[in-house]
Amino acid sequence: MMAGIISLLTIGCTSQQSIPEIAEQAVDPTATATQTQQPTATPQPSETPEPTVTPTATASPQPTATATPARFVFEHVSLQLDPNTIPELFPTLSENGDRVTFFFADGGFCVVQGCIQVISLEQTESEVIITNAQDVETAVFNQDLSYQFDGPNISLIIQSQTERITGNQLSGLRAITYKTQNFPFVNNEGLLYEFRGLTSDGQHYIWAFIPVALPFLPDTYDLTQLTQPEFAVPLPELPADPDELFPILEQYHAEVAVFIDEATADTFTPNLTALDILIQSIEIKGVGE
Repeated sequence: MMAGIISLLTIGCTSQQSIPEIAEQAVDPTATATQTQQPTATPQPSETPEPTVTPTATASPQPTATATPARFVFEHVSLQLDPNTIPELFPTLSENGDRVTFFFADGGFCVVQGCIQVISLEQTESEVIITNAQDVETAVFNQDLSYQFDGPNISLIIQSQTERITGNQLSGLRAITYKTQNFPFVNNEGLLYEFRGLTSDGQHYIWAFIPVALPFLPDTYDLTQLTQPEFAVPLPELPADPDELFPILEQYHAEVAVFIDEATADTFTPNLTALDILIQSIEIKGVGE
């Protein structure tokens, strides 16, 4: 099954990074006014269209153009960037050229501010990536939604909303996850939209981490800074005996998981459907050609 993953593919990577390009859609705000005023050639009614045409020309183009998704291109990878979901990307090419990373914050970190990585399996030397790619390929092939989004040296506390996502060039699994090393209460600081998938030719592994938030969860793990008045599950009182803490947290997380399971796509910020569309839009030059 992994023959497709490790089949040879030479990716043209240069030592210098390409400048990100966003395809602009030109909007001519005078076009509507010109076309509307031309037919009214008679002197008498010529001034009456002005109040009608002017609002039409000025009211609709600007906001529509600003919110229109555009194709974002960097190196050999492109994706459809919707400013309503992810307003900006900061792409980099790794030093050894094995991956393109789209960061959601300048100088940010994947699991904190979010990122999307497109990794060449032919060029990577990471055993973790290769193993993950093998496991994901098996899960996608078997349509196994029990696949666990775990990782080394960290505990997967909650995995919810696991679904199979397919685009023109990729297939994979996405889920909402909460992971930690010290079992604090589930909160929006650690809640992630994760995607793991492969391109149709099996030569690229796609790994995404996108922070998401829910209105019924605490905004922070720091209990002294909590400001939200209402949570899905009231925070339990911490026991004096540390040995009693684990079962209390385990019960709390189980109750919170029920609410996350039942949350609709638009309850999340960003909207899960919009994030799925972002992942599905990823295209890599040469795949399928």
